[in-house]
Amino acid sequence: MYGRKRFRAASGAGGQQKHYNGSGQAVHHPVGPVFEKKPLNEYLYISRKTDPTLEAMTLRWMNENGLGGQNAGFCLDSITACVEMVKRGLGWGIVPEIGLNGFDGCVRPCIFENGEPFVRKTYLMCQKEALALPQVNAFVELLKKRR
Repeated sequence: MYGRKRFRAASGAGGQQKHYNGSGQAVHHPVGPVFEKKPLNEYLYISRKTDPTLEAMTLRWMNENGLGGQNAGFCLDSITACVEMVKRGLGWGIVPEIGLNGFDGCVRPCIFENGEPFVRKTYLMCQKEALALPQVNAFVELLKKRR
């Protein structure tokens, strides 16, 4: 049930696979112990507080992967704290790609049943007057090029 077509294989214990989509979207990953030894439902799930939209997407992914009935052992308000608890072997969590810097455990991109990746768009907001500032304009142009 877990792992076949929905996830890219990690490179084993201590390995890390990054998933870049180049669209300015946060890509979410389950991170945790070596998945090949035991299914995720045998590990403690480490959740984190977020907005209702992301919580709904996470619940959808967990339900599609047979993890819907799993209660969180910990509920944190920090991506960094979640990753640190996973590093210490306390369980697994789902975090955006940006939170994986320095993490060398097992990482797999989350893919929904229909094949679409678990992504979330991120937007830049600023006042119109701020765009007249050269540093703000340069930053906005840099972001546009990276799309």
